[in-house]
Amino acid sequence: MSYPVYVRVLALRVLVHAAPDAAERAAWTTRIRDLFMDRDAPDRLHALESLTKLGDVPTGAELEEVRTWLASAPEPARPFGHWRLHLAGDPAAEPALLEALRATDAIARLRAAFVLRMIQPAGAGARAAVSAALAQEPADSPARPYLLSAALRLVADPAQAGRWREEALASFLLPGRAVATLELAPVITHLEPPTAVEIFLALLDHPEADARIGGAKALLGQNHP
Repeated sequence: MSYPVYVRVLALRVLVHAAPDAAERAAWTTRIRDLFMDRDAPDRLHALESLTKLGDVPTGAELEEVRTWLASAPEPARPFGHWRLHLAGDPAAEPALLEALRATDAIARLRAAFVLRMIQPAGAGARAAVSAALAQEPADSPARPYLLSAALRLVADPAQAGRWREEALASFLLPGRAVATLELAPVITHLEPPTAVEIFLALLDHPEADARIGGAKALLGQNHP
């Protein structure tokens, strides 16, 4: 049986979370780091993404390898590299993520929005950039739910917040939007608790796994990747 290329890294990340002590957690984290440092590994991007989601801060040779990787990375992959550099305290990382909101590739915009939701930059420029990007994103774009999630989390424009909440809640009822549900549910649960609970309970019986996961995470109040 063949598995998607990212399964190895996901399994290691589960082992990191399940580790009973710091030493074992560090050991599994090192296994993921070794995959990123292997330039021939097919799951380097997934390793880099997972290390960042785990909050692991790159240093030394790994930090230099992130910079080397980022210099030739395809546009859709770059937001995860900039996120990694942000963890390391690189001041150029946040501007690069905001610039990625205007990328020609929708997946690049999607990932930039996801990262910005996670790091929650406090500046007015970041909020304005997210709001402007959302206003330009087509309704049927895969990046729109992620921009909507980032805009809600950052309160990018208080005047638009009510309309954005309505759009997010309505999106849960649309067919084929399981991934959107997974991204938006943890954000909406903090904004619309009474209404959201009923929706998220219904999502537990959704035919698509990502929608069920989104509903469960929202009900548990989880907002980590």
